[in-house]
Amino acid sequence: MAPQTAPREELEPLAAAAMKSFLATHGSLPDLPLAVSLRAFPHLTVSGDPETAHGTVRAALAQLATLHSPDDLAIGIAAAPGAAAEWEWAKWLPHAQHPTETDGAGSLRMICHSAAELEQLLAEELAGRVRFHREAAPVPDQRHLVVVLDGTPVPGDSMLAVPEGVQGVTVIQVVPGDPDEPYGGLWVRVTPDRMRLTAGAGGVYQGRPDTLSAWQAEALARQLAPLRASAGESDEPLLANLDFTDLMGVGDAASVDVARTWRPRAAHERLRVPIGLGAGGEPVMLDLKEAALEGMGPHGLCVGATGSGKSELLRTLVLGLAMTHSSETLNFVLADFKGGATFAGMADLPHTSAVITNMAEELTLVDRMRDSVTGELNRRQELLRAAGNYANVHDYERARAAGAPLAPLPSLLLIIDEFSELLTAKPDFIEMFIQIGRIGRSLGVHLLLASQRLEEGRLRGLETYLSYRIGLRTFSAAESRAALGVPDAYHLPPVPGWATSSSAPR
Repeated sequence: MAPQTAPREELEPLAAAAMKSFLATHGSLPDLPLAVSLRAFPHLTVSGDPETAHGTVRAALAQLATLHSPDDLAIGIAAAPGAAAEWEWAKWLPHAQHPTETDGAGSLRMICHSAAELEQLLAEELAGRVRFHREAAPVPDQRHLVVVLDGTPVPGDSMLAVPEGVQGVTVIQVVPGDPDEPYGGLWVRVTPDRMRLTAGAGGVYQGRPDTLSAWQAEALARQLAPLRASAGESDEPLLANLDFTDLMGVGDAASVDVARTWRPRAAHERLRVPIGLGAGGEPVMLDLKEAALEGMGPHGLCVGATGSGKSELLRTLVLGLAMTHSSETLNFVLADFKGGATFAGMADLPHTSAVITNMAEELTLVDRMRDSVTGELNRRQELLRAAGNYANVHDYERARAAGAPLAPLPSLLLIIDEFSELLTAKPDFIEMFIQIGRIGRSLGVHLLLASQRLEEGRLRGLETYLSYRIGLRTFSAAESRAALGVPDAYHLPPVPGWATSSSAPR
């Protein structure tokens, strides 16, 4: 706003001219964003050039999803079959997940082919909402609902068809082309380089449309997919509700194509899989390869108290590796000394050579497992020797890749849950672990030991072979020190899935 001054003719001429020039230059700012308050408009129509109209609505949804928590904003989409591909990206948004309904991929996506179907999904969100009133204040704890309609009519008896709208709901209708009149109070008409916004009798505004391409929207939505609202008063993200399909970057689990996920992997990507998310939402990768191949392995230790999420972590690791590696490149031996459900259902995986459970009640199984594992180590040594005296499995694989007529020799991951109790029952079993630690690297055999508790000195000479350590919440600081060398795991929040890690303590 220009300052109040004396009449122009009373001003010093040079200063008056300078002030006039300054106001002309800085009195207005070009290219400022044109913002719309969705709480003030129950219905918004976007029409005009089809590609620009879809891009404009994508940009609006992207801004809403980025700047608002799913606790404050929900997004539902009804798109006719011909327009469904325009909204495929939105399935990744946390704001589009149904709060209670689920399907094979986790939370049901609030994306439908008709307005009637969408309204049925949104019944809980719409329950109790009153008709729109411009002066009404937002209802506490009621999240705003944005409904996108593309090519699908609204039934006359629908709540979404109420002329004055519903409180806390904004309907965005995408109408390619140029209709004779808008379907609601706010009408946005777009061309590739121009936008005209008509707010009823409130005026007309001009501008340039802000658009987002489908691939840009999907890239953003995938980054938002694993994020969840904060837990209570904590500033840390609550990641306990992260779905396995979100972690692995797949949609419906039933649609996973192993012909694609089992494709040959670059050497750097082999035996490398996400097991969770870091504090900033970035994937935490576990790389079972040895340090010489830029990995963390070949052997490791996982310790976590009851309820810390240890079993879930082990299942995530096995399923992640099984989804990204064929059985020709990786096999599993899964053992649970106490006979829990950690590896339930995994015997059917083509990668699984054996699932051994309930060894605590049948100690003969322990001896049989030791004989089987020792036999497999000997078999691999003989195979490398007979194939051409290869020093290790990596030389063998390089020769096979170069065309040598050699059979596949898959890596073998041996996971033993509750190994600490196994050693209590069979103390001499430590010798087999040490043998795997000593020669497993060259034979392609990887060992992961997991336990609820870890007593000081329990590992007895095995420590130097366990190159990576994963610590979920432990019962005591001493157990954390025994596993990680530091007490950090004891101080983790009492939320399943929180973990810390380290290399082998020196």
